[in-house]
Amino acid sequence: MPTPHETTTEVVNVLDCLSALSADLNCKCAAPGEELVLSSTQVKEACAAIDEAVDSLKRLLIVSVAEGGGPQSAPPTSPQ
Repeated sequence: MPTPHETTTEVVNVLDCLSALSADLNCKCAAPGEELVLSSTQVKEACAAIDEAVDSLKRLLIVSVAEGGGPQSAPPTSPQ
């Protein structure tokens, strides 16, 4: 069973990956209607960040399910 520290490390890893992805894609800098052109290196790095974040989330889900959590114990989400 992972320690709270290990779980926190996974969450921080996900946040770091997603923050890096946002920066790579200049999500906060693009003006409305402005076309964003990325280099192949930026696209590859963005894809790697997504993959790493997804892997971390999968590890967290595995731990949650092993501890008796999982989708059945999650609160219902409100429709958007």
